[in-house]
Amino acid sequence: LKNLRGTYRKFDGSKTVSIVYPFKSIDFINYETSKILSVGPRNEGELFLIRSLGFKWKNISSIDLISYSNLTELGDIHKSRYLDDSFDVTVCGWVLSYSNNYEKTLEELLRITKNKGLISIGFSYIPREVDKVREYDDKTIILDSTEQILKKYENNIEHIYFNFDARKSDPNQKRHSILIIRVKK
Repeated sequence: LKNLRGTYRKFDGSKTVSIVYPFKSIDFINYETSKILSVGPRNEGELFLIRSLGFKWKNISSIDLISYSNLTELGDIHKSRYLDDSFDVTVCGWVLSYSNNYEKTLEELLRITKNKGLISIGFSYIPREVDKVREYDDKTIILDSTEQILKKYENNIEHIYFNFDARKSDPNQKRHSILIIRVKK
């Protein structure tokens, strides 16, 4: 019972709030027709949260490596089966940190998001020794700043709607970094 609140929060979609609620302030999103993809939703709570914004069930898709739900397609976002320009909005919450190649994931997000579409990304910044090389095994580079994402997308950003870089804010404090951009292709 002591940890009931913490357990509940794992299933209520609350982490996703910070990367989807800002959509309500972006006036060009058509909740009747916009197709949205949730990458790595972990559970249905995140999908119900997206639905509560006004997106229609028929336009909500999700992909994850593991899922108990038939609302989520089993698959790997490093190379998805989605066609180019499939989604008006792509939400990727707390997935990139688990990737051994976050740049490949970013490429895939851009590929499947339509021109003028939105990509919303959230990830946890975990303080490390800032001056040391951020590599685990000569292949995996740690994502720890929204600047890395902005650099990867530098030629494909029409507008930055939100950018909170936890590392820039306080490199000694573990916090969530959030980035919401409109892409151009």
